[in-house]
Amino acid sequence: YLSRGQQAAVAGDTNAAAVYLAAALREGAKGSALAIPLGSVLRTIQSEKKTYRGHDGKVWALLTLPDSKHFASAGDDGTVNLWHIDQDKPRHSWHDAKAGIFNLEVSRDGRYLVAPSYDGHARVYDLEQGKLKFDLNASEGSLWSAHFANGGQDIIVLAMDGTASLWRLASGELLWRFVASPAEAGNPAISKNGSMFIVPAFDGNVYVWDLMRRKQVKLIKNAHRSQAWTASLSPDEKLVAIGAWDTNISVWDTTSWRQTAFLVGHSAGLERVAWS
Repeated sequence: YLSRGQQAAVAGDTNAAAVYLAAALREGAKGSALAIPLGSVLRTIQSEKKTYRGHDGKVWALLTLPDSKHFASAGDDGTVNLWHIDQDKPRHSWHDAKAGIFNLEVSRDGRYLVAPSYDGHARVYDLEQGKLKFDLNASEGSLWSAHFANGGQDIIVLAMDGTASLWRLASGELLWRFVASPAEAGNPAISKNGSMFIVPAFDGNVYVWDLMRRKQVKLIKNAHRSQAWTASLSPDEKLVAIGAWDTNISVWDTTSWRQTAFLVGHSAGLERVAWS
């Protein structure tokens, strides 16, 4: 760990150096061989630390844009801010929502941002023009999430009550409204082509929909003994992990829909699961 950390520090890879040198410290490394590069890395990290202020209340959503130079934030106050990493003030700030925003999603090309709100509306922003493109009246209840679907031409919006709606990005037209889950829904996952819209539900089941064909294609019954809260597809989309309030994670093969793993290691319910 020490030698790798030293090499990373010399190469200017601050993050990798911090990880390796911290591991070397835990393993008992001492002396100037550790202290000098570790001190340099910590000073660099401290100098790079920055605080962005632009919300009145808790910030629930942070999202890095594809260009890695901008990020968006949203939270309790219903404000959506677009930031440049080198600027202390937002480049754009929108105050359209009448309630909080828990999630944000950006299109693959980085042009559009969708912000689903507790007020039942999902608002689509054109980041190039810096303005609201569409205000989608998706539900009478609170919205949980919104994702770009079907190659980016559509937006799928999921409400906490389990209802979902599919919208055309170019026109804002409502294409399909359906009950994705008969129980309250958790945070879903979606494949790149829209053939798998995976909805974990508070009844412990997982509902899988094909948004291209507009039909349910799979039901995983009793995936968990309590609320299934979150879903995450692996990068190759061959596996999906389901995190639940029973403190466990189940992993499923998305071709056979057989369980491949059941992971135990938490003492409280899971709200997020992510793949490396």
